Amino acid sequence: MPSKRLLFNSQELKRFYYDILGLENYSLEKINQLQNDGKHILPDINTHYYRSRESGMEESYRRMSEYMKYAEKLGIIHDKSNPITKIINPDRFNLGFAQFALHFQGFVPALELLGNEEQVKTWVPRGSSFQVTGAYVQTEIAHGSDV
Repeated sequence: MPSKRLLFNSQELKRFYYDILGLENYSLEKINQLQNDGKHILPDINTHYYRSRESGMEESYRRMSEYMKYAEKLGIIHDKSNPITKIINPDRFNLGFAQFALHFQGFVPALELLGNEEQVKTWVPRGSSFQVTGAYVQTEIAHGSDV
C-alpha cells in the first residue's frame, strides 16, 4: 500500500500553536519580529562548545544580561502572566537556568526576605534585572573547610 502524504499549511499550524500558548492577539508577523529582535542574544555556535568553563560562564552572564534588557524593553520582566513570556524566555535563547538558579532562587529571594527596606529598595531591582549577581558561600564553623 503506498504511503499517503499528509499536507498541511505551515502558517495555519503556527497560528494554531501560538493560539494554544495564549498569543491569539498577536499576528504571526509580530511574533516573528519579537523572536528575530532577540537573535543577538543567541550563542555564537561556532565558538559556544569550545570555550573554557570560565569564558562560558562569562558569555552566559553577558547573554543573560542582554536577555534581561530585552525582556525589560518588552515589559515582561516582572509580568510572568504576559503570554509573550512563552516565546521570549531564557530557554529560547539557550540560556539554561541551571547556572543562574542560585542567583534567582537564592540571592534575590534572600535580599527580599532578609534585607531592610533600604536594602530591598536598592538591591532587589538590580538583582532582578541582572545588574548585580549573587554568589553562594559556605563555611563550617569550628571545622575548617575545603568546600
